[in-house]
Amino acid sequence: MRSEEEIHFSNRYADPIGIDTCFLTLFIYSGVLLLKIINMRYWSLLLTILLGFTACMEDGEGRSSLSTVPSSSGKIDEVVVVMDESKWAGDLGLALRVAVQEEYGLLPQPEPSFDLRQIQPSGLNTILKRASSILIVGDTSNIGPTSLYMKQQMQRFNDKIPASTFTIQDPWATPQQVTFLYARTEAELIELIKVQKDFIKKRLYKIESKKALNNAYAARVNEDVTQQVKEQLKIDLKIPNSFRTVELNDTMLWIRQDLEGEVSVLMVYTTPYKDKAQFSTEYAVACRNMMNLQFTTETEGSHAITDTITGYLSKQMTVGGKEVIETRGLWRMTKNFLGGPFINYLMIDEENQQIVVFDGMVFAPNFKKRKPVRRLEVLLQNAIGEEF
Repeated sequence: MRSEEEIHFSNRYADPIGIDTCFLTLFIYSGVLLLKIINMRYWSLLLTILLGFTACMEDGEGRSSLSTVPSSSGKIDEVVVVMDESKWAGDLGLALRVAVQEEYGLLPQPEPSFDLRQIQPSGLNTILKRASSILIVGDTSNIGPTSLYMKQQMQRFNDKIPASTFTIQDPWATPQQVTFLYARTEAELIELIKVQKDFIKKRLYKIESKKALNNAYAARVNEDVTQQVKEQLKIDLKIPNSFRTVELNDTMLWIRQDLEGEVSVLMVYTTPYKDKAQFSTEYAVACRNMMNLQFTTETEGSHAITDTITGYLSKQMTVGGKEVIETRGLWRMTKNFLGGPFINYLMIDEENQQIVVFDGMVFAPNFKKRKPVRRLEVLLQNAIGEEF
């Protein structure tokens, strides 16, 4: 039996432009340009045409390299669920919500890891087809609209379909992931969701992280500041243009993004690596408290500090092939009723023999916090070396 990981269908099964259309289009343009080439002797244009034809050749998986799908839309971590109304209101919908909507990290107010938007197959219109994450859920024994839609899709793949799930990458937009979850009966499908919930969430998290990173760099990269950071701190953190520099020296970076009702702060601190004892949650918290001394208000003596009353979540994990300590929690001002969530990564940079502490903070008293925290999360993980 094939597993879901072994089945990877590309957008050649969806609606991309075909290879014949690609050649026809370039053939027409090349005919016009060829006259100009002969008359004006701009032989460099001939090379451009030849490269254009080459660009239309299929890759190793049979896909046209001329991409025609638009960018995906929707909010970060929003998942469109295609499921019958009756199933969504029953045990199947409940099982999916319990599995996918676990609480996200440590935030001032609880928020789910993903927002789910349920529709029926008839509601999968042009706009919703551009969602980055789509789950199509149904059992094959049912005759409802979702089951009929799934059976139609499954007929296109013949014997390549695994027993329980399959995923199509970028069929209608990019980045995009359309996942089919199915079983013979509703009871078996509910059990499948319970057993594979971590795998389902991991796949959703990966595609949504890619979308969050694209969102973070919507204003593109500030190349000048990025180069300065690389030279002074020896880290490869691409600074979005939407952030402004507050401080940058040989051991510390402080940048911030001010949006309407929302402030995101990103700090980086480096210190010489002395021994393994520095690789600890306690050291990470101590470093962020040291950096936060500079985050002040108009109240004299007030500065940011890690909130130890609520505690924090910490774990050792691998990011971009490197061992790091991730710490999540809340921060507050010492003399003001202000605060918010933070996310922190501590890493040993063996090449440069230094400890690097990446820290992100959010202040958005009237808004939900998960989205800005997710943007900081992917920015910091990308700086460590994670590819999305």
